[in-house]
Amino acid sequence: MMEVKRLSGLQKDVLSLYRSLLRSAKLKDEAGLSGNLCNFVKKEFRLRASLVNKNDFRAIEHNLRHGHKQKKLIDMPGFRFATSVKADDGNPRTK
Repeated sequence: MMEVKRLSGLQKDVLSLYRSLLRSAKLKDEAGLSGNLCNFVKKEFRLRASLVNKNDFRAIEHNLRHGHKQKKLIDMPGFRFATSVKADDGNPRTK
């Protein structure tokens, strides 16, 4: 019998937020209020996950707080669509 790996509390929080964001996005997409919000949520979530080391708990918790704020925005009645903004990292070599 194969042993099932248990998830940590932080991993459960991340998965819960992801499912919650997808549910909210699906409701907006079905209501015709946004273009393709589900795909945007998936891409944005994967992008942010790829930028963070899995052992950097402070960054993960920061992204969780950011995600919860985004979910509140998506759930607002006047919300139409979200866009991704590239943050300036202050490094002149990347400009």
